[in-house]
Amino acid sequence: MMFGGIDLGTTLTKSVLLESDRDGAETVRIRIEGVTPREPEAILALVQSILERDPGKNVIWAFSSFRRAAVLIDSEGKPQISWARDALALPKDLPSLAGQTAITDRMATAHRWRAGKRRGEIGFDTFESWLAQRLTGRRVISEATAWLTGLWDVSEGHWQAECLEYLGATEQELPTVLKSPGIEGCLALPVLGDHQGSALAACTHSRSLAFVEVGTALAIVIGEVSENRPLTSVPLLAPLTAEYQEFIDPYCSVRMMSGKAGTSLPPWCLKRLHGRTERADLRPTPINSPRAVCHLISDALAVSKAPRPQALFVSGGFADAHLCQHVADICQTHVVWQRSISPAIGATLFAAALAGAAIPKIHDPGELFAPRVSPAEVRDLEDAWAETLRRETS
Repeated sequence: MMFGGIDLGTTLTKSVLLESDRDGAETVRIRIEGVTPREPEAILALVQSILERDPGKNVIWAFSSFRRAAVLIDSEGKPQISWARDALALPKDLPSLAGQTAITDRMATAHRWRAGKRRGEIGFDTFESWLAQRLTGRRVISEATAWLTGLWDVSEGHWQAECLEYLGATEQELPTVLKSPGIEGCLALPVLGDHQGSALAACTHSRSLAFVEVGTALAIVIGEVSENRPLTSVPLLAPLTAEYQEFIDPYCSVRMMSGKAGTSLPPWCLKRLHGRTERADLRPTPINSPRAVCHLISDALAVSKAPRPQALFVSGGFADAHLCQHVADICQTHVVWQRSISPAIGATLFAAALAGAAIPKIHDPGELFAPRVSPAEVRDLEDAWAETLRRETS
């Protein structure tokens, strides 16, 4: 039996096929399937073309996808994606919540669902539940995806009544939160979120999570996953439940590629004044150098409640040796450029585990980077970065 993973990224779609020969040696085949289409039906057609490419092979497939994307169904029954980057301003009539949710996050899916309903849309989904239903007939999502909608209370394990009232919907209109994963035909459910897939791949290296994924978005995941927790549960749970912290900057690639942010810095960023740090003012930054990305990583480490990791694993399409060395210097930690920590590989391992196979450890020693400068020299780098920031924003 073979196992495959398909990652529908915000920018690119990737696939991984894991197969073993008669001697048990494993081969990993990674393919870039092309630019991810913008329309749901076109994405579905791309997925189906991948699934049908090798009809003679017995493959169990799992999926990961961009998160926080809402699917809205118009009056003619046509689905459209409302992307996380198109985040709406926070409404003034947010409910007062007792549970722990993401409703106060302006990127929460609930806000786009609500805006769609007010425009007359007749249905809504997360992209994960829409894809699952189209492929298997089951409209299901993981707790991690439910939490990102802003409507799910992770402490109580249900949709919150106050949030449903805010949305103007009933619980029956929402996807089913799948408590236990499973396989429908040759497809693993539920569809994973991208960084949750990477978390599973990272856990096969160490239960102490400390990885940075530099893709269209920047994701920094830090924490410790209990040895008592099955690895297959890690990508299904909200970070709080799975016992790790996740810091996301959805505009990372925009800053790196164009030098223009178009949005504020994430709220967990810090500012450095006279040798002390405090919460940053939310303001745009036009800095597009790797150093600016390193400061986002440094800020996440500074505010994290977890012990500072001895080494960081760095992966993602925008990661390279230059960036990894900057991270090692500015964060004063060892960095391993680890390409096997990815959503597509995490999805592949998820498929293998659900099929009853032992979760394989994909051999990838990575590339190690050590700090080249002392802490005092890092302060000089900080001063140089701050001066560049003042010059570019003046």
